[in-house]
Amino acid sequence: MVLTCGLLGAQAVRPSPSERQDKEAALAQRIDLVVHKVQQRQLRSDEHTPWVIMHSAIAFKSDAVVFDTASGEGFEAIEYLLMRAKHEGRSLFQVVDGTPTVRRDPAVEHHVNQYLMMLALAGVSPQRALLADTGEQYRVAQLIDAAKLGFEDEQEVGWTLVALSVYLPSGDEWVGANGRTYTIATVLRRGMERDPRKEAEGGTHHLFGISYAVRTYARNHGSLDGVWEEAMEYLNAHVATVRRFQLDDGAFSAGMLNERSEPKSPSELVFSTGHTLEWLVLAMPGDQLRLRWVEHAVVRLCAEIERHPLDAFSDGGIYHAVNALRLYRDAVRREEDRPD
Repeated sequence: MVLTCGLLGAQAVRPSPSERQDKEAALAQRIDLVVHKVQQRQLRSDEHTPWVIMHSAIAFKSDAVVFDTASGEGFEAIEYLLMRAKHEGRSLFQVVDGTPTVRRDPAVEHHVNQYLMMLALAGVSPQRALLADTGEQYRVAQLIDAAKLGFEDEQEVGWTLVALSVYLPSGDEWVGANGRTYTIATVLRRGMERDPRKEAEGGTHHLFGISYAVRTYARNHGSLDGVWEEAMEYLNAHVATVRRFQLDDGAFSAGMLNERSEPKSPSELVFSTGHTLEWLVLAMPGDQLRLRWVEHAVVRLCAEIERHPLDAFSDGGIYHAVNALRLYRDAVRREEDRPD
C-alpha cells in the first residue's frame, strides 16, 4: 500500500530497535489499561440511550455489552441494538416504503448512516438480521441498499464513506432515488469539495470517512491515483493544520481545524484530542505514527483518561477516544511486524 504524508519536514525518531520496542510495548500496555478502564463502564438500557450504546460499539465492536433491564440479561450491544433496543416504545428501525431505516432522533442517530458505519467498523455481516417496528425481520443488506438509494449530494458523507468502503467493491455503481449515478469515488469527490471546518464535530468525522475510504482503496489496489491521490493531498493539508495547532502539552486543539485553542475541561480535551487522533491514525502511514508529536498526543490523551472518573467525559468523546487509541495501538503493532 502506498500512502504518503509529508509533514513540515518531520522525520520519524529512530532509537535503537530494542529501545523502540520497549517504548512501544510500554505505551501499548498503557493504552490497554485505559481501554480496560472505559470498558468497565456498565451500560444499561434504562439509563443509556441507543445513541450511547451505539458509541460503545464503535469503541469495542462485538465486545461491547449492555444490560437489558426488560429481560434482566446482558447482551452484545450490537445484537441489542439490532434486535431489542427501543426508544419511546418503538424499535430503532422504521419501515418506509418497504425498506428499513434508522429513526432520526438525537437519542438514536444524529447523522445519516451513523449506525451503518458502526456495523461496518464492527465487521457485521450484511446478512445479519434486524427487527423493525413492524415486527418484521430485515437484513443489514437492506440498510446498505437504503444508504445507496437515499444518497444526496448535500448530505454528510463521513459515515456513509466508511460503510460503503466496507460493504461495496470500490468500482460499484448505483443510481440514487434522485436519478443520479454514484460510485464511492463520486461520494469521495463530494466530500473533498467540503470545508471540514463547517462539518460536524470540527470535521473530524468527515475526515475519518475520507481517510477510511482512501486507506481501503490503497489496501485493495496497492497505490493511489486520480481522485484517490487528490484525496490524500486533501488529507495531508489538514494533517499539517492539526500539527500546527497542537498544544505544547501534546493535546490537539479544542478549536480543531479552526484555531489553536486550549480545552476548558477534561471532557473537552478528550473530545477534541480523541476525535482528531481517530482520523489521523487512518490518514497517516504507520511509520509516521511513531513521530514524536503523534506519540505526545497519545500519551496526553491516556493521561487525561487515567486522571479522571469516566463521568467527567462526554459519551461521544470517551468512546471515540477509545476507538482512536485502539486504532493507534494496532497500527503501530502492524508497522512493527513489517519486515525491514
